[in-house]
Amino acid sequence: MSMLKIKADTLPKPYGLTGTFFKVVSASGSVNVRFEYHDDSELETVLYQGLAIEHPKPFKSFFISSGTPQDLTVFASLAKLVDDRLETVLTGAATLQSSKATLTANQAAEIVPARLGRRSVLIFCDVLTYIGGTGLDAETGIRVDAGESLEISTQAAVFGFSPTAATVRTLEELN
Repeated sequence: MSMLKIKADTLPKPYGLTGTFFKVVSASGSVNVRFEYHDDSELETVLYQGLAIEHPKPFKSFFISSGTPQDLTVFASLAKLVDDRLETVLTGAATLQSSKATLTANQAAEIVPARLGRRSVLIFCDVLTYIGGTGLDAETGIRVDAGESLEISTQAAVFGFSPTAATVRTLEELN
């Protein structure tokens, strides 16, 4: 397993390291990488900082070049390089927003508008209600029985339809 600091230039430089995993750890721009395999086949690709390629078979060497001279750090190994800081999953939301929508019997209506940055919306129904997108009716919606709720991960507008007049309460998670 090797972490290399390289000066890339317009002319390809060979490196005799083998592996099945290759990652550009740091670079100021794109780099051209040509991999040579033990069966004399080749693969050429363009990578940027943070991008990696996992090969189905080991490469015996690689050549690196760049359109402009730059310093970069690469990782080549039979093992995969994982940086857990880059794979952090954010939990929770920055803001919660509560609202309600009144539905007229047998008419679909928007209950929450489209909203960028919304993680999810929790919809609580006091009476039988159908939830869906545009063109919603009792046949195409998702049935939510009285006293039940439905959570949807979406940034799109959400519509409701009820056979009787209804008030639908919503709670949105916003970033």
